[in-house]
Amino acid sequence: MLGSDIVSVLSGLGHDVKSLGSQEIDISTPFSVESVLSPYTNADLVINCAAYTKVDLAESEFDKAIAVNGYGVGHLSRFCKSHHLPLIHFSTDYIFDGTNPRPYNEKDKANPINKYGESKFKGEFEFLDSGVKGYIFRIEWLYGLKGNHFVKTISRLAKEKPSLSIVSDQWGSPTWTYDVAEMVASVIHHKPPKGIYHFSSQGYTNWADFARTFLCIQGIQCDIIDIASSQYQTAAKRPLQSRLDITKFLSQGIYTPKRWQDSISEFIKEATY
Repeated sequence: MLGSDIVSVLSGLGHDVKSLGSQEIDISTPFSVESVLSPYTNADLVINCAAYTKVDLAESEFDKAIAVNGYGVGHLSRFCKSHHLPLIHFSTDYIFDGTNPRPYNEKDKANPINKYGESKFKGEFEFLDSGVKGYIFRIEWLYGLKGNHFVKTISRLAKEKPSLSIVSDQWGSPTWTYDVAEMVASVIHHKPPKGIYHFSSQGYTNWADFARTFLCIQGIQCDIIDIASSQYQTAAKRPLQSRLDITKFLSQGIYTPKRWQDSISEFIKEATY
C-alpha cells in the first residue's frame, strides 16, 4: 500500500526507482539483503516499505513480526551503513502505550502494549544502533488504493449491513499513503536534518467519526454505533491515544500535509469502492 504510492510519486517526478517486492528480497535474511542489494550500491538512498502489519496475528506470530519489523530493519541498516547509503524507514504510533493526554512527540518514551508495536520499536533500535544515516518516520492510520485497510473494510461492510458498531475511544490521524509519498519526495529534494520525525495528516479523530465521514462522502447509508474498545475484543490491545505531534516535521518548512478530512475526500474520488 505505501510502497506502491512511493514508487508512483517518485517515478512521476523523474526519479529512477528500482522496486523490490517480497518475492525478490527477504529483508529478514542477511544473505538476501546483501545479494539482492549489492548491484545497487551506487543508488542515492534506500527506502524500506517492507513490514509485517497483521497487528492481531503478531500476538501469536511474533517470530514472523520481529523477523521483518525488527531484525530485518537491522539487516538493511547495516548494509546501508557499510555502503554509505542513506536509509528511509517507517515506524508507527503503536510504539506508544496511548496513555499520554497530549499528542506524542519524538522525545516521548516508547512503551508498546502489543507485539506488533514491540516489533516495530525493535526496528527503530536496530536502525539507530547500526549508525546508518537517514530518517525514521513514525506514521499512523494508513489507507491507500492498494492493500487492505479500515476505509476499504468499512465501506464494504456498510453496503452489506444497516448498522456497524465501531470504537470511538481510540484517537489518531487517518493518513493517506499518497500524502506520505509526497512527503518522502519533498524530503529527498530538500534534505532536512536526518533523524526521527512524526508525520500524519493534520487534525485528529476517532474510528467511529472517521467512518461516518467517509461513508457520508460516498453516500453510503449506514448507522454507526459508538462503542468502547472494551466492547470490541481483539487479540492485540490498541493504544487509546495514537495522536502524533508533527510540529518537528512542520518546522522544516518543506511540506505541509493536508487535513485528514481533505485527504479522505480526495482519496474517495480515486478509490473504486
